[in-house]
This record gives sequence, C-alpha cells and structure tokens, in this order.
Amino acid sequence: MPIVFVHGVATRRLPGYVKSEAARAALMRCFLMPAMDQASFFAPYWGGRAAVFAWEHASLPEGDEEVFGPGEETPAILLGEVWESEPPPDDRVVLQVARNSFADGIDLLFGTAAVDVDPEEADGFARLAVRAAQLTRPAWLDTARNDDEVINRLAEDLGGSTSEEEVFGPDQALARVYEGLSRIRGAAGRMAGRLAVKALRPSLNRSASMFLGDILVYLRQREQLGADGPIVTTIATDLHRAREACTADDPQLIVIAHSMGGNIVYDLLSDLRPDLSCDVLVTVGSQIGVFAELGLFDAVPAPANPATDRIPKPPGVGRWINVFDLNDILGFATERIFDGVRDFRYSTGKGAFAAHSTYFVRPSFYDRLAARLGEAS
Repeated sequence: MPIVFVHGVATRRLPGYVKSEAARAALMRCFLMPAMDQASFFAPYWGGRAAVFAWEHASLPEGDEEVFGPGEETPAILLGEVWESEPPPDDRVVLQVARNSFADGIDLLFGTAAVDVDPEEADGFARLAVRAAQLTRPAWLDTARNDDEVINRLAEDLGGSTSEEEVFGPDQALARVYEGLSRIRGAAGRMAGRLAVKALRPSLNRSASMFLGDILVYLRQREQLGADGPIVTTIATDLHRAREACTADDPQLIVIAHSMGGNIVYDLLSDLRPDLSCDVLVTVGSQIGVFAELGLFDAVPAPANPATDRIPKPPGVGRWINVFDLNDILGFATERIFDGVRDFRYSTGKGAFAAHSTYFVRPSFYDRLAARLGEAS
C-alpha cells in the first residue's frame, strides 16, 4: 500500500525539514499500515519550485515583537495561539491541557517532540505515538502534581521505564518526549493575550506571504506550461513511481494531500494528468471546493443548478475522503460540489493557525484517519 504525501504551501527545506518529514512518514506507516514494516512512502517536494521572494521578504512588516525562541513555535501553535486565561505555571502546562482533553495532551507532547526526532528514531517514535493515542484518560491525571509526573506516569502506562538508563537507551522515543517538555515550557510562558499575538505575528506574516506566493506561482505555471510545469511534474513523477510500486499482493495506492497540495493533486487527476490514478485520495485542510466555485479548475464547469448539480470525481480516483477542522479557516467542504466524496470533521479545538498547521503532527489525527480508512467506502 504505497502512500504519497503532497505537502501544502509555505513548505521549504529549512532546518528541521528532514526530521519532520521522517516523523510524518513513520507516523503514517505505523498508524495507517501497522502490519507493513517496509511500506513504500513518497513525499514529492515541490516547495523549491514555488515562490521566490526577490527582496528576501523585505515586504514583511518590521516591528519590535519578541519572537518565539528556537523550537518554541510548534508548541506555541499546538497550545492554540493564546491562552483563554492566565497561563498555568511552567511545570503544569501539559497537566492543564491533558486535564481539559487527554488527547490534546498527547498531541501536545508528541507533536512537539516530532519536530526533533532523528530519522533513524522515527519508527520507534511513531510506534510509541500509536500506543499513546490508544490510551484512555487515566485516573492518575486527577491527582498528578506537575508535568514531570505526567510524563513519568505516561511512560509507565506505555510499558516503558522512567529510569535515565533505559529511557535514554537504544530507543530514543521517550527521550524525545522528555526533551520536548522544555520547549513547551519555554513557549507557554509567552502564551498570554496580545503578547502571544505579537510574538506570532512575524511567523503569521511570513506564512501568509508564502501561502499567497505559492498559489500564484502554481497558477502562473499552470497557465503558461500546463502539464509541463515544474510543480506538476515533480508531483506527477512520484505519483507514477508510487503506482509502479504497487504489486498484486498490495495493489492499493493512497494519496494524502494537505491544503494547496490537494488542489494540485485534483488538478492533475482531473485535467493535467488524467492518466494517473489512486485508489484512495485523502484531502486535508484543502481548498478544492473554493477553487471549484471560483472556476479555477478547467475540469469543473459552472453548474446550471447549484442546488442539484454535482461534479463527478476524477475517473482515476477510487475513494475520496475530505477532512477539515471547523476552526481551520483554510479547510473547506466538498460534498455539495462533488459526487463520490465524503466530508469528515476533525476537531482540534484550537484556533485558525493551529488548526491548519498541525494536522500531521497529532497522533489523534492519524488515529482518526486510520479508523476512517478502515471503514467501508
């Protein structure tokens, strides 16, 4: 069951890209294909073919905002941009999150740790995340005193040891969770009201500019070069390689596409490269419905009767699942526009930035997706 993951906009090979890519691949394999140790995984990187800023982001507003320190941005996003009330003491951040929602606590710990997992550790980390996602809310959570106790008790529930010798042994998965706690504490103290918004503003500005830039560059490439555009060919090459990796015993090809990646994949399968196919298409936090309504897909004609007209899914697509968080302002529904697609809500309970940016570091997301893939179409 080869998997192709197509990233969205504002993805670049910055420090940490290789680690985050390895962690995501391992999480997908362990949650979605637990019986297959060496499943083929493809992740076409098209960010290098997208927007280039000629003045190196000189258009971004300047200010005296204090930005989050190294490694703090991901936990800041996972915490939901701002606390609704005064943040808890540094040693009880995870405890408060987990008491509100145990799944959110697991997501915070493992999502933060995922950004610093070395590729050779990724499979062990992902297997631990699978076990953590399957835990139910423990009774000890009500009496735990601080975050260190939460992690120690969690390690016991996961069948590990909290001793330094064993935790920092050959399997580094728990070690990374422990290390991630310091980043959570570093970010949490700044997560209060307007201070958090000011601290996150430079990242929001940069993400917004790259979001718009990558979309516009893709549309220009499509208009000028069609199926020969560099972004299209990068993704199409891996889709073709993944199909070739299918065997008689393992014929299923899954394509998972995030945000703008979903729009590009739909463009390929419906118009630019209809010779390509997949057995399951999963679009996450994508804007396919909006692009269709705006007439940005050549394969989607304007409806004569919007109340009843539906567009057939591309002939090369078997099953199509579309996932979005209602808090994700960049994720949209598809069922009322396309036939043969099912919309599913995945609730993070977080704000717009957090909801869109962290689907693929959350164990709860993969756990939910695995359940949906296991259902009958």
